[in-house]
Parts: sequence; C-alpha cells; structure tokens
Amino acid sequence: MELHEFKIGHHVYLNGEIAEILSVNDREKTILVKKGEQSIWCSMEDVSPVYINDPFAIKECGFDQYGLLFIKTGMYHFYFQLYDNYIILLDEYYKPLIHFWDVVYLHQFKNLCASLMHTNQ
Repeated sequence: MELHEFKIGHHVYLNGEIAEILSVNDREKTILVKKGEQSIWCSMEDVSPVYINDPFAIKECGFDQYGLLFIKTGMYHFYFQLYDNYIILLDEYYKPLIHFWDVVYLHQFKNLCASLMHTNQ
C-alpha cells in the first residue's frame, strides 16, 4: 500500500473503523482522515486498506446483489463483476474481457474506475 495510490475521498480502516481521507501530505508521508466527527493525521502504517469484498466497499461502489456494477462511459457500456476478492470487466453481453487480479482493495477499484472514466477521483 503506497501513499500515492490514495486520493481525497478514499476510505481506509483506522483502528478497526472506516475513515475517509481528507488530505494527503506527500512530503510528510501522512494522511488526514475523518473518523466519525474527528479528523486525525496519521501515517500509512496506522491504517489498513478496505478490501473490495468488504460490505462497506460493496455498498460504497454500488454493486448489486449479484456483484454487478453497470458503467457507462461515453459510447461504451460495460459491467464490473465482483468475484470473490477481485474484479472482472464484462462487456454489455456479460462476456468477460479482463480479470483484474490485483484490484483487491476499494481504493484500487476507485482508481481503476477513474482511469476508465478519465476522471481524477
């Protein structure tokens, strides 16, 4: 887990609870997270990533009861399928296109989505 992988709005676990990243300080190698009503500066050693198959991640991403998420980017339509602990990209006919074996954390999935949609989330 590298600091550069995280962006504002991503989520991590801090002391067993979900926290939202508010700021990333590359120079100090720290992140500012909001946990409940509290904002805390911490190092990457203090937090752990949220797995993509975590109930929070499933809800946050919007996967349906079958583990599918419909995505529309311009003229392309496709699906992400949550399969065990990784992601599969499916075409509009549910045919597998790419298995993203290394996308096992919520922040990785959000970065993948941002890349496919050409955004910086």
